[in-house]
Amino acid sequence: MNEALLKLMAKDAEDVQVIAVMLQDAIVPLCDMLYTPEEKSFIMIAQRFRWDDIKNPEPDGSGCFERINCAVEINGVEGVKKHGFGNFLPCSMLELLTIMLEEGTLRMVFAGGVELKLAIGPSWKLGMRDFGVPWPGAKKPIHPA
Repeated sequence: MNEALLKLMAKDAEDVQVIAVMLQDAIVPLCDMLYTPEEKSFIMIAQRFRWDDIKNPEPDGSGCFERINCAVEINGVEGVKKHGFGNFLPCSMLELLTIMLEEGTLRMVFAGGVELKLAIGPSWKLGMRDFGVPWPGAKKPIHPA
């Protein structure tokens, strides 16, 4: 088993910031998101860019890049609001920009103005864990200045 697999848990805003950094630029297939109200659970599978494990980094930002599958589970979810989803097909891919904790809400912001707002109860928790084998990424995500 690969020893570099990440497994993190968040229970406060500071923890959420750490997970947000690890999930920045993850690719999330829309069909790999599931909210189960009866279990108060939201689950998604993301193709995480491994910011934490860039091999042979160069001053110009180049190097060897990888992605890995990552399961994200949020417990204690009371409801989900969608914004900007429009007429996406189930096979659409979204790019996760960040996750923020804002007064009883976990806000997931995706590229293109797409957002999920998860209303969370007092005993919420957010977990993420890598699984599978990493694969080479063609390039490092670019963030315009």
